[in-house]
Amino acid sequence: DLNPIEHIWHCLESLIEERRAYINNTEDLKAALQEAWGAISVDLADRLVASMRDRCLAVIKAKGGPTKY
Repeated sequence: DLNPIEHIWHCLESLIEERRAYINNTEDLKAALQEAWGAISVDLADRLVASMRDRCLAVIKAKGGPTKY
């Protein structure tokens, strides 16, 4: 997916994966997500946004087909 937020969601999911067995309710999930969100670097978001030009060009080159992104 080209949308950078999809990559952030994947990162959040990866960060809470180890705690998944201990998440029993929405409060536990909220706490885990807040902790994971704090662990995501601003640099990651910057790199994702900076890569948008290359992502769009790759889609154009692939004529809407799959890309490495």
